[in-house]
Amino acid sequence: MLQLAKNEYQEVNVKAIPLPPSNVQDKDIIKRIKNGDVNAYGSIMRRYNQRMFALLAV
Repeated sequence: MLQLAKNEYQEVNVKAIPLPPSNVQDKDIIKRIKNGDVNAYGSIMRRYNQRMFALLAV
């Protein structure tokens, strides 16, 4: 549930985005992103998010 305002809630459907297989290259994922594949964006973020947060924590 997402709280919009006090005592107001809206159902939010959240779908898990799996990591892309390790044999899928980043350049192929980027092509999919440029073609409008929202799930491809989520998958590349999941692939690198730990590294990004580690850099920010330093």
